[in-house]
Amino acid sequence: MEVLPGPGFRTRGDANPDPDPGVVTVADVRGVLWYSVPWVGRGMELARTPAGLLVVGGGVLLLLGAGLLVPRRERAGT
Repeated sequence: MEVLPGPGFRTRGDANPDPDPGVVTVADVRGVLWYSVPWVGRGMELARTPAGLLVVGGGVLLLLGAGLLVPRRERAGT
């Protein structure tokens, strides 16, 4: 896909080496919501603040520490 001034888009099929003959204008493009994940954006927004970075970093360190402290189970036959 190529973005043209105007703006417009020149598309090309996956198995086609040549671009499509027409130009797609912005008015022809319509977005469709496929799915939504509530609160993820809010969490990412909070994680970018200094306090949020401290909380997220502390949580990661706690998980890593817990992973090192929990003993591994022996596999049967080894």
